[in-house]
Amino acid sequence: MMTVSNMNFSALSRKAGATALALVMAGALTLGAATGSAEARDGRNGALAAGAVVGLAAGALLGTAMANSGPDYIDAPPAYYAPPPPPPPVVYGGPVYYAPPPPPPVRCYLSPVQRWDTYIGQYVVVGHQEVCN
Repeated sequence: MMTVSNMNFSALSRKAGATALALVMAGALTLGAATGSAEARDGRNGALAAGAVVGLAAGALLGTAMANSGPDYIDAPPAYYAPPPPPPPVVYGGPVYYAPPPPPPVRCYLSPVQRWDTYIGQYVVVGHQEVCN
């Protein structure tokens, strides 16, 4: 049988521990309510008082064990970090050749083609011609 002294409460999470404590307290209240009607018979109030004392003592032990379990702390980082490794050696790769710049873009535009019209006596645009530089 596992007693309160050898139970490992540090392994329980807080939520599970709180749930277990709530179940124990609910059970104690249920037992207290069930035995409440028998307290006036034959002067057995001593048994009820003894049960209350034992229940309070067990609750105090469980509460103390849960309160002292505490969170698991993470160790602090080391105070000194090793220096970074040296950079790799530089290897000479030989001469670097660059290509000449690209030629300027070819610019094209449409130029009007004009002819002399003798009927109206002036130049008239008869079409367009593409001119590129």
